[in-house]
Amino acid sequence: MKFLIVGLGSIGERHLKNLISIGEKDIIGVEINNDRTNYIKRKYKIVVTKKLEDALKKKPDACLICTPPVLHIPVALKAAKAGCHIFIEKPLAHEFTPELNELEEIIKDKNLTCMIGYNQRFNKGILKLKELSQRDDFGDIIYIRAEVGQALPSWRPWQDYTKSYTARRELGGGIILDASHEIDYVLWLMKYAPVYEIKSYYNKLSDLDINVEDIADILIIFKNGYASIHMNMIEKGYNRCCKIISRCGNWAIYDFRSRKITCYINGEMSHEVYTDYDMNETYIDEIKHFIECIKNKEMPLTNLDTAKKTLEVCMIAKRGGGKHGNSSYSG
Repeated sequence: MKFLIVGLGSIGERHLKNLISIGEKDIIGVEINNDRTNYIKRKYKIVVTKKLEDALKKKPDACLICTPPVLHIPVALKAAKAGCHIFIEKPLAHEFTPELNELEEIIKDKNLTCMIGYNQRFNKGILKLKELSQRDDFGDIIYIRAEVGQALPSWRPWQDYTKSYTARRELGGGIILDASHEIDYVLWLMKYAPVYEIKSYYNKLSDLDINVEDIADILIIFKNGYASIHMNMIEKGYNRCCKIISRCGNWAIYDFRSRKITCYINGEMSHEVYTDYDMNETYIDEIKHFIECIKNKEMPLTNLDTAKKTLEVCMIAKRGGGKHGNSSYSG
């Protein structure tokens, strides 16, 4: 299988390394930054072009789109029209556009696989929470608390954070879209129950040199419970966790940093720690899943339908054009 990676920044390079590590050798790239192009060509010995059209002439089977979010759908459209299976890094897009509907139609007409890169769905801790939520002795989830925080300059310390897409509104940045992993897995854990209302507060409160929101709190009210999601790109260090509570009072919490699950089920406390767990495994597992879905013509775990639901929550949370939004919709 021949792979095309469009955008060879940090996440594009990660996917490149992971594809090579699982034995995929036929890989080409598209990158417009000369320094980055030279680095990738020198280190990985792959063909890198500046123009997507030139790369598509080489007839890749699958295209991994690792550009800023504003380019996700335009690039995906061109690749899908050329017959490529599509992997789009999260978020699906920076907003809903008519082109998204066009992409959906092409993927359906050509019977293509399309997956969105929400790698936390492959995290052992999140998978454990999902497993618990499906156990009869745990009970149905009625509340989720998800939290993520890390200072933006430490996300990619080798890069000037002010030039990253995360820091720039015009590229589709901001903490709500960039931290939409939490929204994605919360909807999944709640089994995509009908959403009755979404409330949000977001703002730029730090001294970071950015033109997007750096902190947000989102409340999602479902038919059968609710979820509270906090996200920020302000706090020093790395803080990330998810807690679920069931109707009968059982609970479990996963701490991403310590890789530790703590459960309280029917009066018994238990712990599980994934001591040797490398978070890069989530990326390897998702790309393996993508390849298997292509080969077996199966629907990916994170697909266009689920990604559209995640994007919809993001857009409603950001609706209003100001620092404060409060919107609702029927699930």
